[in-house]
Amino acid sequence: MNRIVIRRRAWWSDLLVAIAVAVVAPTTVSAQATADSVAYWTRIMQVGPSLAARDEALAYLSNIPPRQLPAETQRVLIAELDRVHRALKAGTDVGAPGEIPEAFDEYYETLVLVVGTFGTKEAALALLSAVAVSSGVSRQVAQLGDTAVALLIQQLYSATEADEHMGVFQSLGLAWFWADSTGRPLSDRSRAQITAALTTGALSGAHGDMLGVDIALEAMRDPAFLPLAQRLHDFAATQGVLGHSTEVNTRLDRIPELAARVASRSTASLAAGLARIGTAVCGNDAAGRRQGACQSITNDIATASGHLAKGQTTPARNGFESVGRKIDDAFKAGAFSDAEHALLAGNVAMVLQRLAP
Repeated sequence: MNRIVIRRRAWWSDLLVAIAVAVVAPTTVSAQATADSVAYWTRIMQVGPSLAARDEALAYLSNIPPRQLPAETQRVLIAELDRVHRALKAGTDVGAPGEIPEAFDEYYETLVLVVGTFGTKEAALALLSAVAVSSGVSRQVAQLGDTAVALLIQQLYSATEADEHMGVFQSLGLAWFWADSTGRPLSDRSRAQITAALTTGALSGAHGDMLGVDIALEAMRDPAFLPLAQRLHDFAATQGVLGHSTEVNTRLDRIPELAARVASRSTASLAAGLARIGTAVCGNDAAGRRQGACQSITNDIATASGHLAKGQTTPARNGFESVGRKIDDAFKAGAFSDAEHALLAGNVAMVLQRLAP
């Protein structure tokens, strides 16, 4: 069979996800399940001669509450999901040679759903390639933090389908939000990778990338990314049909949402956001002209922020104005991309608006 390309429904509504979860809720069938029958169907999932046989086994096992599934069955289902993902990526047969499973999409989505109920790190890792299936899967993957970010970045640059890109971007945004909202650490390296993916995708001109960045910004809820949302909007508006959805979403939702968050933050909070953005844009791989510009800019942000913390408004304003000029000069010299410049300069502008004489 030729490679199966899954045209996954891009984003299930929460209602549809809730309905799907009912598939794995306790039923009268599960109440009658025996250890022998679970072991039998687990074995079929492991060595079944065809996808049709595995589909039958999965239909049985999916009716059993997740907590009642033995550890071995969970391991086998995770291994099956890994096997399917490997076959899809390699373009090889997912079922028996020559088998054309008409209900493959349903089988795959059910398998993802069942594995998603396990709540283990092993399950979350297996779900990495399934982030386009639902936002619930993205949330589980995002909770892996640095481990997820590194793997998601690899997946982003190997994905070919627009919905895959959007799923990865959403997961990256959720990883950022999860770290901020729970206090779990996310390394500077991960934040740099996420920021690089967003600034690259925002102006790529690809529908999946532009819409994916918007979805990531929605998940992140970080006011420091308002300037990127504004630059994304302006760029999408020039892309015709490819940018229409992104233009509308950013104009009606993303920009107003992030602008409201900016308005609710103190000047010190905005300055802290600028400092974090500066570190994220510069990342750990800055070299040459970019390295020198980054070092100077981050040092000046720290100095200006120090003046601000001491209530020294004029020195703080002068310091941030100097940062803005250095960012502009570095951009003209090719040290920053268009989107990086918009993100950095926009954050400086937000701080200076609060410090206007």
